Amino acid sequence: TCREFRGLANMAAEEGSGEGPLSFLDRLLDEERHSNLYFGDVRFWKHLEHIDSSHIYSTKSLEYRTMKMMFCEGVFFSVFLFILTTYLVSEKAGDLYSSRRQQLDYWGGCTMQGADRHCRIEDVRDIPSLMTWLTDDFAPLAFTDRDEYPSVVMSPSVYRLQDGTMHWTPRYVGDTKTSVLIGSVRLRQVRVQYSKECSILSTFSDIISDCFSDYSDAIQSRLSWAPAWTPQHLKEHYEWKSSNITEQRPFAGKYATFPGDGFVVDLALNLTGAVTRLKELQYWQWIDKRTRAFMIELNTFNPNVNSFVHSRILFEFPAAGGVTVRQEAFPFRAIQLSLSLMAADDFSGSFVYLVLTCGFSVLFAIYNGFLIYKNGYRFFTYFWSNVDLISLVVNAVLLVLKIHIFLYADTMPNLAPEVISDPEMFYPIGNLVPTMEFVVGLQALLGLITWLRVLKYLTLSRTFLPFVRVFERCFIGLMLYSVLLCTVLFGFAIAIYIGYGTEEGVFSDIWSTFVAVAAAPVGGVDFSPILGRQGDIAAPIIMFMYIILFVLLVLTTFNAIQIDCYTVTTYQISDIKRHKQPGASG
Repeated sequence: TCREFRGLANMAAEEGSGEGPLSFLDRLLDEERHSNLYFGDVRFWKHLEHIDSSHIYSTKSLEYRTMKMMFCEGVFFSVFLFILTTYLVSEKAGDLYSSRRQQLDYWGGCTMQGADRHCRIEDVRDIPSLMTWLTDDFAPLAFTDRDEYPSVVMSPSVYRLQDGTMHWTPRYVGDTKTSVLIGSVRLRQVRVQYSKECSILSTFSDIISDCFSDYSDAIQSRLSWAPAWTPQHLKEHYEWKSSNITEQRPFAGKYATFPGDGFVVDLALNLTGAVTRLKELQYWQWIDKRTRAFMIELNTFNPNVNSFVHSRILFEFPAAGGVTVRQEAFPFRAIQLSLSLMAADDFSGSFVYLVLTCGFSVLFAIYNGFLIYKNGYRFFTYFWSNVDLISLVVNAVLLVLKIHIFLYADTMPNLAPEVISDPEMFYPIGNLVPTMEFVVGLQALLGLITWLRVLKYLTLSRTFLPFVRVFERCFIGLMLYSVLLCTVLFGFAIAIYIGYGTEEGVFSDIWSTFVAVAAAPVGGVDFSPILGRQGDIAAPIIMFMYIILFVLLVLTTFNAIQIDCYTVTTYQISDIKRHKQPGASG
């Protein structure tokens, strides 16, 4: 149409001249100014300081209608921000952290001795000490309330009130009886084959006949190795089982990532039987020099706060010797597994906030679709438009993952209410934990992005407009310069890790060393492993170069970029105000 043609001509004239970014408004006819041709144009957001405020007093003008839409968008976003923040905070209640800490301390045997914290699990140094810890410390922790629990299959009835009916016997763990052990406790080991991916020097061939390398999937042992005369009731523990049988997921250790399959033992329902079985396996060398990882997986439920804790313990046996212990626990609320349970138990809380968050996100997606339709490629030239799209994408992925968790948990037979209390069935919630951990990370990212979007609406305030424009200009420049910064930091991280890496602490791997080097100027990083060596020449040179290149050069350049952005932006805004006609600034 003629109107669209004139709009294109105005855009071409604007790009070919040295006028302001909103100067095309001065060439519009009254009919065009009162139409919707440029309604929703992101250039009003991008160059808000160029708007001639004298036109806002006319309720039919494009400026008035655009500012009204901006204000309505800001109000809409404020409501959405409140709902989303409340929902995200309610997802991570404080009792979840307490439940996680309690489970880590309980299964690790941790106690406070004065100001020092000691854990019995840290006393494991080799295979014999591991078996001692299992029989003397770990097994009794699973039977704190009573020494024996009845099996469901031994009860003649679980429904009728008659003699022999199974009594209510929850497996409480801990002296406060606040947590209940759900399902069986599963022990599993991963082994390697003989003399694969390793070699023995000819000098030692008469002394050593076989070698055993660190774990990799290519050399995983899947064959039974039960010694001769092994009792029949123990042979099943020497049979390899795949991950779909064990119902467990991979476990990432320090030296390798171990798969969910392996050789399995489920802890018995009585303390005497559990300890006896562990001692029998120790006698028949179920864990030996070919074992590269031994894992424990269990789940507990706290009815007081309606939350689960998924706990795992890894004992890693590297080829060089020794033991590396890793303990982890992931807490989550029961309503995170079922939408119907969320609606029944927390309708006015999580359920309502989830529905409102999804509804507002859909409306925001429709609104952004309208802006993309009106602006085309120009929509993506505005910084905050891209931030809005990223927020919508993260929110969409988050919703899809939550639906996946609901559907997957609903199809898992071991999670059904009828069998979840069976102490002999394994509770395979660990297969959902990676997805739930990813959801937690996306929720944190969504919260950060959403609160950063507040800066977009602060441009409506004359007080905050210059600072937001400085942020926009600085962010792009600093992101580009950070590539150089990361290159320098990674070089120092490699140098420090190669020369002064430690088995534990911040210098135990490349990534933690990189983070330590980046955070060192803020303080709190102990460089004693580097500077503590007597007569070392390399350490002072590395630290001197670090101070010169990073502290004095790179960080000061960052400050220079910020000062330059602030100076240029504030000058441009003041120049715009100075050249506006009287009464046109606002």
